[in-house]
Amino acid sequence: MTDGRQRIECFVLDYGIYWDCNLHCSYCRKVPIRSANPSLARNSIDRYIRGLERTALHVDAVLFKTSGWGEVTLVHDYLELFRAARRLGYQENQLITNGTNVRKEQLVSLQNLGHFSLQVSLDGVGLAENVHRFPPLEAACLVRVWETVETALSMGIPVELNSVLTETSTSRIQSLLERLLALRERYLTQVVCLPRRVRVKSTLGNRLHLPSYRAAEEFEKVVCESYDKYEPVLPPLAYLEGVVSHLRDGYRSWTAYDTLTRVNIGAAGQVVLHTKDGNVDLGSVFDDDKGEAAFLRRENMHSALGDANYQDKLTQFDIHSLFIGGQITIEEIARLPSCSSQLAQARLQRLRRAVADARVCAS
Repeated sequence: MTDGRQRIECFVLDYGIYWDCNLHCSYCRKVPIRSANPSLARNSIDRYIRGLERTALHVDAVLFKTSGWGEVTLVHDYLELFRAARRLGYQENQLITNGTNVRKEQLVSLQNLGHFSLQVSLDGVGLAENVHRFPPLEAACLVRVWETVETALSMGIPVELNSVLTETSTSRIQSLLERLLALRERYLTQVVCLPRRVRVKSTLGNRLHLPSYRAAEEFEKVVCESYDKYEPVLPPLAYLEGVVSHLRDGYRSWTAYDTLTRVNIGAAGQVVLHTKDGNVDLGSVFDDDKGEAAFLRRENMHSALGDANYQDKLTQFDIHSLFIGGQITIEEIARLPSCSSQLAQARLQRLRRAVADARVCAS
């Protein structure tokens, strides 16, 4: 608490510390780097830990995760940030990564902190499905990613696969689901694919082939009409039906509750509000005066009635909105590694009750 105010209660604190990446995904605006020692790695991570300490005064979350602002594993001491998050009371953690630079000893350290899940960004089994993510000739990148996935599963670390749907990956998603089923059976550990459509505004040039209507039909046939077969490695059916709708007309059928379920801190320390038109910077946690004001503005945007200006955007966080809005059950959302613990489910249920109460008041 600060100045007598309650902390912002949410489910996820999504915290970024690094903007650059070592890949060249064409649906991302980041410029790839080739340096083995990026500039941030030569500096102390203490500044970001201090920013996290200030953030913790304002944000009460269950799950701490590093944001997709950049590839955080390029920062050699990034594990210190996770240790600080656990010390500050964030009891669960998730690393989001492209998987090319993760070592087993890092996974051991993260696992030792408590409830930990890994989110890996990967669009399909082979290079053809990942052509917009990896340089065409860098097959070794893809090998390293699958090694990261298998290492995590072999250690009992559950994995969420964050898969962007392009024309090729959409039409070949069956091969990805088959491989995930085999991995789940081999390691007896949760692994779930979270497919989503890329936003056109986020692409660079014309290198990204958006899914065609025919590809959307193939996706619907495989993941919706054959859902019983692939259910163990898929999110709830309602989410996938929303993805199909989003592929066809750019919208989904449910209300978003992003400002209720997530607080996002950008790679420059900015308190970020997500809208359909882009990210709004409310102020930086590194600025003594503006930082306080930023969290106050963010608190005033903490909406239990939904985010009306978010309708044409779909992210992996939409799975939380589906539950908060009452479209899926607690058993369904618990299939996601990041939502599987009793602590996570208790927080999500609390937020769901807040939405129900707000609806009653509004009526």
